[in-house]
Amino acid sequence: MVAVMDYLYLVLAIVASCATNVFAGSFNAKQKKDASSLYNLILIGVALLSWGIVYVIEGGFEWGVVAYSAAFGLGFAMAMIGVLLATKYL
Repeated sequence: MVAVMDYLYLVLAIVASCATNVFAGSFNAKQKKDASSLYNLILIGVALLSWGIVYVIEGGFEWGVVAYSAAFGLGFAMAMIGVLLATKYL
């Protein structure tokens, strides 16, 4: 059963990633000004909410991974800022 859940999470992540790209294009097409900061705030909020739901359902939380998660989050945020700046100034 655990392997099935892993594949289900993988499929849901792929579907969510594709949907995010579609919604981003639609959202940015409707906005006349630069809305990337608002879009990224919404994206971060949805990601935080979805992972919170996963942790509540599974009931497992280990404090040992908090530092690694924070480091990954910081690196991911820096990468996204880099992408935004690169597309803005190129």
